[in-house]
Amino acid sequence: MVGALAPLAPASAQSGAHWDVRRVGGDEATILSAAVSNLTTVDADTVVLARADNYPDALAGAPLAGLLGAPILLTEQDELPHHVFTELDRLRPELVILLGGTAALSTSIEDQLRDDLSLFNTLRLGGATRFDTAALIADEIARRGGRTDRAFLVRGEHPEPVRAWPDAVAVSTLAARSGTPILLAANDYVPSPTFNALEAHGINDVIVIGGPAALSHESAGTVGDAGYNVSRIAGDSRFATSLEVADRALLEGADPRNVWLVTGGNYADALVASPAAARDNAIVLMIDGAHWENSAAQSFLFDRVDAVDQVTVIGSPDSIPPSVDRDIVVARTGTPAAPDTSGGVRIEAGRNIQSVVDANPPGTHFVLGSGVHRMQSIRPRTGDRFTGETGAVLNGAMPYDHADFTQMADGRWEAPAPAEDPEPLDPKWEVEPGHEREAYPNELWGGHRRLDHANALDMVDAPGEWFYDYAGDRIVMFDNPRSYGTIELSVNPVAFDAVTGQSVADVIIENVTITRYANNPTRGAIEASAGRHWTVRNVEVIENHAIGMKVGPGMEVRDSRFIRNGQMGIGGSDVDFLDGYKSPVVISNNEVAHNGELRFVWQWEAGSIKFGETIGLEITNNWVHNHRGPGPWIDVDCQDTLIEGNLVEFNLENGIMHEISRNGVIRNNIVRNNGVTAVGDLGSGLWISNSQDVLAEGNTIEGNRLPINAQSSTVDHGKDGERIVSNLLVRDNDIRIDYLAPGLRVTSDDEHLYQEGNNRFESNTYRLRQGWDRNFFWGQFYTVDTWQDDLGHDLDGEFIPLTAPASYPENGFALNAIGTS
Repeated sequence: MVGALAPLAPASAQSGAHWDVRRVGGDEATILSAAVSNLTTVDADTVVLARADNYPDALAGAPLAGLLGAPILLTEQDELPHHVFTELDRLRPELVILLGGTAALSTSIEDQLRDDLSLFNTLRLGGATRFDTAALIADEIARRGGRTDRAFLVRGEHPEPVRAWPDAVAVSTLAARSGTPILLAANDYVPSPTFNALEAHGINDVIVIGGPAALSHESAGTVGDAGYNVSRIAGDSRFATSLEVADRALLEGADPRNVWLVTGGNYADALVASPAAARDNAIVLMIDGAHWENSAAQSFLFDRVDAVDQVTVIGSPDSIPPSVDRDIVVARTGTPAAPDTSGGVRIEAGRNIQSVVDANPPGTHFVLGSGVHRMQSIRPRTGDRFTGETGAVLNGAMPYDHADFTQMADGRWEAPAPAEDPEPLDPKWEVEPGHEREAYPNELWGGHRRLDHANALDMVDAPGEWFYDYAGDRIVMFDNPRSYGTIELSVNPVAFDAVTGQSVADVIIENVTITRYANNPTRGAIEASAGRHWTVRNVEVIENHAIGMKVGPGMEVRDSRFIRNGQMGIGGSDVDFLDGYKSPVVISNNEVAHNGELRFVWQWEAGSIKFGETIGLEITNNWVHNHRGPGPWIDVDCQDTLIEGNLVEFNLENGIMHEISRNGVIRNNIVRNNGVTAVGDLGSGLWISNSQDVLAEGNTIEGNRLPINAQSSTVDHGKDGERIVSNLLVRDNDIRIDYLAPGLRVTSDDEHLYQEGNNRFESNTYRLRQGWDRNFFWGQFYTVDTWQDDLGHDLDGEFIPLTAPASYPENGFALNAIGTS
């Protein structure tokens, strides 16, 4: 059996799951490869393994992986990273093909496969040089029934490694789709292993990829002189070549309704995507994330967008900014109507907003003019309304001119910075070891990239690093600032602030972008925790240091985007802790994505959405995805929570968490492909911990490390009594068991909960691996028969093959044109 493509129907064909953009990312190539495999491969007989930090072997292996329906996983030289190990364990392939000799992948990798994973059947394709390895892979492609009438010829070396791969990678998906070997050459000559492969397989047609700067006319000419038919696919850049290859793929039968986007800034993203995109019969466009607007690739996609069923974006926000995803959504769904600004007090960009607010009575409608309102902080009064004109931005960062920087004697660059006296780091602000400086609120931005904090001045020694020298009132960065275009330093701590103790109520904030504020951990760029009944709608809260927005009692947050905030997207409670006033919070129809970028420990408080001490909280129809941490998290003394109709996907830890709370309803959500980097019993689609009276029904759960985990551990009693898992009802869900077994895990002394907790699974549909005897866990592992016969669960449930298509909630997530126009 070849690899089975994950049965994710085009979103427009899904019942209740309208059209969307899938984003698969990771800040390391190995994580990305595991995430792409998790998305697209339900089951596979074969896995292709290549080294992550060099491209030629994985490039030449792309058509072999495509031919075999196999994912490409990238690994370190001497050890399988945890997430790659887990992905191999999930797939349990019959064969692992290692690309490259022992200098590329050491024998310790084979030892791990054999001793730790019991994967005894391996095949190594490795020669003395990259040219030899590519020829050996071509031999295997021919032996496996691939094409022997043609080959792609690409440049396989360059004195500057970053310039060797672009044209070559552009053709990898087309090669994977057609099973056409990729052979390597130098710019000015074709080595003998390549000629030997052409001759050995009787190849007639050689298609050169890239212009003469990649492979010279002389080099290509030697192939023609040897009697082969030589043609060339090339554009005037790597991106233009990618479009030429896409046109060729369409001519050869690729599906124009299915488009994948990869960065032209690194090779790993495209290489791990190529066999997956090929099995998806997709066309792949290589794009420049920094110059997406008005690019040929954007025009190529937007000219066809009404006929496109699915767009898949591969890469991190640094390589392809989330604005690309949003542009595609807007192109398909349309922009929201502009709000009414008539009769408001208009504030032009550049004026002091607070002075205008103070000069008008409470309850005034203020209109923020189009443009950038820089370094502004606003303290609203009860009834104030703030409406942005199209293009209105509140930016908490100060810009730099390139001339502000001076090159230091050691080659680094410095510029003056405001005299800052940051608060001492609170011990509660948990940051991963080695990243302590990321807790400080100031951020340096180079273009759309959040630069990396160095922990000390002398540690600014690598590209992308910087340091705020608070004692010297300067910033120091490694790179020439001109290499980034624009440079901005986050300085202002808050955009909108509900002053504690004043009970500011009924504030409206709409149609404005709030970005790059230097808020401390646990604080929001919109800090409304002391407000009451605020409304936030059609806003974009992006790239702030800590939490995008901290909510307060009675708040409604709708039709907005919370993207790339350093700690979390949305957080808070529905209680005013000064006087105990409570009112339910509504979070509806928002996109919350790519938050938790800084290395705050997620188990403390980082990721997407986190609430504590709420009554009647509603989280409905939100798109929550791609967090370095979990999706929606209900934590401690929340009651009567409704989590309904959300699409929760590609979060690196749990999907939906309901912890130490009561009376929750988790209904009609799509929860998929979460938990790629999780360990232990984490990485669940639904993680229900020490909670009572929870109903989980009508959800579609697939591609998660663990589908659903009810966890009862040792925690103190709360004000409502015991904190255990009891009266849990899991019914009418569609659950794919991809790796670990769903069920109940009791890690405290309360093992009686296995029999006496009234925890039940009823009428669920399970897609599971046939013949596997560890399908469920309830204190021990259970088969389907013992799950039903011994425990009485799912007596009328359905148990169908792992690769069967999913059913989606009829009243599930629907993507709208969310965010500002």
